[in-house]
Amino acid sequence: MHLVYIGSEDEQEFLVNNFPVRDFDYWIGLSSVTWLDGSSLTYSNFAADSHIISNNGMCFVINRDKSYQWLDDDCNIEHHYICEREEGHTSFKNFRLLASNVAHIDAYVLSSFTVSSMIECSQLCLTDVRCSCYTFIACEGLCLLGEECLATSTFAFERRIGATFYSALLED
Repeated sequence: MHLVYIGSEDEQEFLVNNFPVRDFDYWIGLSSVTWLDGSSLTYSNFAADSHIISNNGMCFVINRDKSYQWLDDDCNIEHHYICEREEGHTSFKNFRLLASNVAHIDAYVLSSFTVSSMIECSQLCLTDVRCSCYTFIACEGLCLLGEECLATSTFAFERRIGATFYSALLED
């Protein structure tokens, strides 16, 4: 599962017409003017009166104030989001914020990455089948992936200012 990729005007229209709440901006899976999986754009809907890349072009939203056109935005701003999954997948991960200002200790870290946003960190967890939780530390640009997090004891964590700990619950 990943943030939605929009490949045509029909897909864009379908999304806009089916937003659960129309008064919000929504993250889409566009990054550096490619989709998060590296594929090229076959359709675009960038706002004409704005700079396409005014916030480093790392994260994009469908912007309600621009008639649902696409704008890049600061990756650390909270927005609603739309995810999609490929056909044939019967389960997906749904992340929940479990704690703030705590992080895994090194012994419980599956892998670590330098990232620019919480979204990028969650994408890394989604692509690693072993990952069931992650810690994002915004001020350090650090993403810590973990496994079997729901069974992990409280001794597996340390206080870390600015860290946010998310756990993935398996859904059908």
